[in-house]
Amino acid sequence: WPAGTVGCISHKGELAWAMVAKKQDYRSIGIDLEPLLKSKSIVAVTRHCLNEIEREFATSLDEYSRQIFNTLIFSGKESLFKCLSPLTHQFHSFQSAVFCEMDRLLIPPGEELALEQARFKIQLTEDWSNEFTKGMIFDGHWCLKQGTIFSAVLLVNSR
Repeated sequence: WPAGTVGCISHKGELAWAMVAKKQDYRSIGIDLEPLLKSKSIVAVTRHCLNEIEREFATSLDEYSRQIFNTLIFSGKESLFKCLSPLTHQFHSFQSAVFCEMDRLLIPPGEELALEQARFKIQLTEDWSNEFTKGMIFDGHWCLKQGTIFSAVLLVNSR
């Protein structure tokens, strides 16, 4: 990124999304986009990306809500990893973070959400560095547009 900026990019197929900000305002940015997972992919994501608490919650959802939930968990964790990895120079498994709060999960089929309408909180389940330790919680934003989940984790600079 150009001097004085931070940013992130995500892409799938013909769709791309980029976010850039002034370094004086943000330490790091993580974004991700994921088309809603299909049934076959949901099984793999559930096995590899969701922890026990997330899997248990997913079983309580109807099929469409479970599709959104699993895609959001995958995308939100990707956003967190993209946000923290440039600062820690480490990569972690999907089990190293857990969703502890989210809103607007029960969306009727066909309805869309803007990025400012839905939020989530994600917590580290292990130390990533001396600064980013087990138990830290990060705020995220997400939306659903044209069958795709967009998620973002922004680490604001303290002034």
